[in-house]
Amino acid sequence: GQEMVVDQLARHFTALGHEVVVLAQHALRRGTGVEVNVPYRVVRYGKPISQVWGIPSIRRALAKLYSTWPFDVIHSHSCYPTGFAALIFSRKKNIPLVVTSHGGDLADDSRFRNRPIIMKRCRETLEQADAVTFISSYMKKSILEVAPDCVAQLHSVPNGVDCAEVSAKISETPALAQQNKLQPNAFIFFLGRLHHRKGVDILIQSFQKISGKNPELQLVVAGEGDESAILQEQARQ
Repeated sequence: GQEMVVDQLARHFTALGHEVVVLAQHALRRGTGVEVNVPYRVVRYGKPISQVWGIPSIRRALAKLYSTWPFDVIHSHSCYPTGFAALIFSRKKNIPLVVTSHGGDLADDSRFRNRPIIMKRCRETLEQADAVTFISSYMKKSILEVAPDCVAQLHSVPNGVDCAEVSAKISETPALAQQNKLQPNAFIFFLGRLHHRKGVDILIQSFQKISGKNPELQLVVAGEGDESAILQEQARQ
């Protein structure tokens, strides 16, 4: 999801006339030969050797990029490690830093939450960044739990949606809908990762409360994740 957001932002900024470079690590430590055809430039760097000790490698990648392409703003799509790595560089070069966390680093169940050194670095990044954006009320809560003093530079910028694309009516009922006997305008559809953070269990509970009043209505859940079996059992019950 995070990669899709960055891709869409880069495409739209490019279409508006801005010059965009996406700095991303290789999929593998030694690099990858797989590249996608996109209308913006992608520069890759080696995967850091450690979440704690690998920060200098990201800073070197930023410095190398800046030497050939002196950018005007840095937008990091995680507080850690990329946001923290960019912080000192942005101060040294006086370049504005915007930080957006998509949850993997700051959410309640993040692997970083029980690592004091990393959480200290997250707090420093959030408090010293020029702007911090949150994509949801949940992420605002998570950010303020880590860095309550960053409230002055905190802004609500939800992930964008191409309304024209998602609202376009289709001419034929998809085969999957036909196979499962789904009637048009009579089902609720969830598509996403089946993880506790997504709240699909709450969606199933809520649907149970309204299904008696709307017997023709169906709930369709699509996706993969570590809670798949648990959610299937909840639906059966």
